[in-house]
Amino acid sequence: MKTGLLILIILYTTTSFAENNKLARINDPDGYTNVRNGQGVEFPIITTLDKDDLFYCEKTNSEWLKIIALKWIDSKQIEGFVHRSKVQFIDNLDNKAKQELLKKTLLTQTKLATDFYNAWKSKDSVAYKTTVKKLEEYSEFKYSTIIEILPGYYCETKDSTILQLFFSTILADAGSANETPSFVIGECYICKPSMVLAQVKYLKTAKQRKLIFDNIEWGLMNYYETDENGKSENKDFNRLKKLLETERKKACP
Repeated sequence: MKTGLLILIILYTTTSFAENNKLARINDPDGYTNVRNGQGVEFPIITTLDKDDLFYCEKTNSEWLKIIALKWIDSKQIEGFVHRSKVQFIDNLDNKAKQELLKKTLLTQTKLATDFYNAWKSKDSVAYKTTVKKLEEYSEFKYSTIIEILPGYYCETKDSTILQLFFSTILADAGSANETPSFVIGECYICKPSMVLAQVKYLKTAKQRKLIFDNIEWGLMNYYETDENGKSENKDFNRLKKLLETERKKACP
């Protein structure tokens, strides 16, 4: 099975489970924990999850929580049970921990996207196949998932360094069809429009600034669910759209 098709199958399976459950990671001093096929230590171990592995987890009062991991083994998605004491919900992290998680994720995404671009540019077919697979898997299972916490984090902290790192991922992976970054940057803009626009001005070229403006606009339109012509009667949408267009004209002459 091709990687792209496998990713779509896993995302489809995970999405319905994720709707009513929470993103989490392992919280274990050993750096990993066991996933079992039942609720108790007497059940066999399916596999282990490392500290950097992400999974969606049921919110129940049980000591053993059902999980679906954002990874697979032998073309099979990991599903099972993990003890509550080993689970750390991403929403419950403090801002310092969220910053560390976002920084690591954004830097990795930029590197993988840059490696892929360099392989494509050099016409190295072997490197191309390797880098595109790594980029696809990381983008879907780590990057796109983690950046969903960015709007809430940015609105609270106004962390310009993290926002610039986020811009870098969009610029490095400019040809991607992934819409999640647009939705995320749109939410950041809605929360702190002037601050986001101020950070766009620091980008080096008009081409870079245009790309970020385009992503903000698409995220804004998605958030307010505009009509097929990109129009809305929502006053907030029209105010934010006007501000965006004014700054776009200044920054992208």
